[in-house]
Amino acid sequence: MDGIDFVEGVAAVAEKEEHHPDINLRYTTITLALQTYSEGGVTQWDLDLAEAVERMLKKGGPPRKVRRR
Repeated sequence: MDGIDFVEGVAAVAEKEEHHPDINLRYTTITLALQTYSEGGVTQWDLDLAEAVERMLKKGGPPRKVRRR
């Protein structure tokens, strides 16, 4: 569930930045791919999103949700 929380945190950051990575979630591995397809590669926009995700991680990661049983 930590991976899902991380993906949700990235989604929140991406929404705020108005730029969305490709996210691949495979059991215990999450891969983010950042590129601006319209520009044919990595742009400052991608670097800004990567920095925003790094800031989220340094602040302790995405907010934890209360899970009901």
